[in-house]
Amino acid sequence: MNRKIVLSLILFTILILSFSCAEKKETVSVGTHPEGWGEVGNENFHGTTVLENAGRLNSCNGCHGSDFEGEGNVEMSCYRSGCHVLYPHKSGFNDEVSTAFHGKFIADSLDWDKDECQSCHGEDYLGNGYDFKNCLTCHSLYPHADGFESAASANFHGSYIASESFDISGCTDCHGTNYQGNGYIIKNCYNCHSLYPHKTGFASTSSANFHGTFIADSLSGNVARCTVCHGTDYQGNGYEEKNCQSCHALYPHAADFAKKASDNFHGDYIAETLDFDLEKCQDCHGTDFKGDGNDNKNCYRCHALYPHALGFDNEESENFHGEYIEETLDYELSSCVDCHGADFEGAGYEQKNCRACHEEYPHAEGVTDTLSIDFHGKDLAENYGWDASSCESCHGENYDGEGVAEKNCRTCHEIYPHIAGFSNPGLPTYHGQYIINTLSFDITSCAACHGNNYSGNGYAEKDCRACHEDYPHPQAFTNTESDDFHGKYLAEEHNWIMDECQKCHGNNYSGAGYSQKNCKSCHPGPDGPEACNTCHGGNQNAGPPPDLAGNTETTFLGVGAHQAHLQTSDISNTNAMGCTACHITPSDYKNAGHLDDTEFAEVVFNEFVTDSGRVDAQWNHNSATCSNIYCHGAFEFIRDSSGNQFAYADSLIVGNNPDLSWTDVGTGQADCGTCHSNPPIGHQNFPNCYSCHDLVVDSEGNIIDKSRHINGKINYNED
Repeated sequence: MNRKIVLSLILFTILILSFSCAEKKETVSVGTHPEGWGEVGNENFHGTTVLENAGRLNSCNGCHGSDFEGEGNVEMSCYRSGCHVLYPHKSGFNDEVSTAFHGKFIADSLDWDKDECQSCHGEDYLGNGYDFKNCLTCHSLYPHADGFESAASANFHGSYIASESFDISGCTDCHGTNYQGNGYIIKNCYNCHSLYPHKTGFASTSSANFHGTFIADSLSGNVARCTVCHGTDYQGNGYEEKNCQSCHALYPHAADFAKKASDNFHGDYIAETLDFDLEKCQDCHGTDFKGDGNDNKNCYRCHALYPHALGFDNEESENFHGEYIEETLDYELSSCVDCHGADFEGAGYEQKNCRACHEEYPHAEGVTDTLSIDFHGKDLAENYGWDASSCESCHGENYDGEGVAEKNCRTCHEIYPHIAGFSNPGLPTYHGQYIINTLSFDITSCAACHGNNYSGNGYAEKDCRACHEDYPHPQAFTNTESDDFHGKYLAEEHNWIMDECQKCHGNNYSGAGYSQKNCKSCHPGPDGPEACNTCHGGNQNAGPPPDLAGNTETTFLGVGAHQAHLQTSDISNTNAMGCTACHITPSDYKNAGHLDDTEFAEVVFNEFVTDSGRVDAQWNHNSATCSNIYCHGAFEFIRDSSGNQFAYADSLIVGNNPDLSWTDVGTGQADCGTCHSNPPIGHQNFPNCYSCHDLVVDSEGNIIDKSRHINGKINYNED
């Protein structure tokens, strides 16, 4: 072959292959090709000719070979010239099953660098290059536009996928059905974003690929990477514009969902949005909130009490909160405060007022502190009038811990709360019987509620004396030295009337009443405390000392010469008259005139003292003196009416009738010779008394028969 012809053919072949690089080559004119065949922009450029022939390159095979690799006449490969490595496309370039399929070629030979394709298909692969072939006619997603991988680009694939309503079925050809690069592209989507594209079944709860399971197992609940597509608040303001809350309102949780200080804190959300309806939480946290749901998050890791278990409000349930508080918390309720408030009235997150169901419980923090305003004693007094019936459900009907709380009130105060019937005297539970049988009248334990004097100045503010004014007795009630001594109390408060005492001590004071305390242990006489000497007098008789004021000295008006008149005398039996000589002696201590409002006993002389009314016997209280007293010499005997006139020296025989001082005891006022002279005035002066009065005196003048002396008669020997 002519050497020039061969050279021309070679140059011709080079020009045909010079699409993208032709402008870098010198213009050649070879063979039958027109001038400018290899010059880009020339009207004779071979690329233009190829396009005009609709890409039919059959006429080129003779020179360039059937595969355009130079096996034709010119031995010039279109691909080795450095002009365009991709074109002419090989046979099977559009056949998916062919080894020459362009998808495989781009992946295997170009490593997905498609810059060489743009000269024919255009920079955007829409056919505005030499080829005018729009790649997107067959596959709308590929070739990807510039910036397809840049989040800042308008061509970002995330934005594109969103615009297609996230229908990424067209991606599977290249990225594989599982998007892990087992398609043409061998590009694993998960190399850049491990969560997307979501696998088949991602939205199906029954699928192994369910997103809940994936989030729990693969992400350990950390859904931060989901925000790119679903938005920072998971409400679809990301690329995907898919609102997670459209299916599950609670999840993904907002940022800082676990922080109390956050506006997104789950406690606030549960209270304000869910109104504590946690049913929607169970899918992730499990039906018992212990993490056996999709989330595997155990709510009790952070707060042991909440969410409450099923049946928490059901008394019949083993999960009943009463049982839980007792057995698990041992009534330590500090962990309940966050939700129910410090006072359990709903001021916490839950805004559930515990008192809506049981007003007494939970007790306030200072419920056992006597100094606290919340002390249960004060609360019962001020708010419930001591009606403790509402306490029974927790503390038992008799408050001994048989209720839900199993807290025995009697551990601290054995008497209170009082059991049913405590105020009913007809029942065996009556407090009187309790004080007798259980307390043995040691009522010191009552003082805390009823006050030290039981008048209601304790916690209860219940005055025991509102029902029985005499009891409970003060502590020093039996101490004679105390202002609270019962003798003083009876005198000052009851004017000695002891009717109220009989209720407890029995009608005869022998202990047959409620108290079963026998007053006669101290007051042993048959009349017990009603005996005269209970108030005045001693063991021998009822005459002072002591007097009503407790005085014992005879210089006191209340004592005076009482015992001088009551004790046995050597000269007379006048003491046998006892109190009746000077006082009206009552048959009962409550007789009129006995216990009156006077400060002293009235003196009323009997017939003996007045000599049957002959003399006007007088008592002067102010001077404490007696006068005109028969037995102290206020007597007279008339001679004309006597059968023994020989003894009269005058018409009358009279006594000395002295004025007597009641408090001058032991001064000789009653000595022999003070009542009448010896012999008496108006009597003959015989050598002795014995001659005529031998039945009364002996020869020495001693009284030998006291019954005949000062007896209102003249005792002559013959009488």
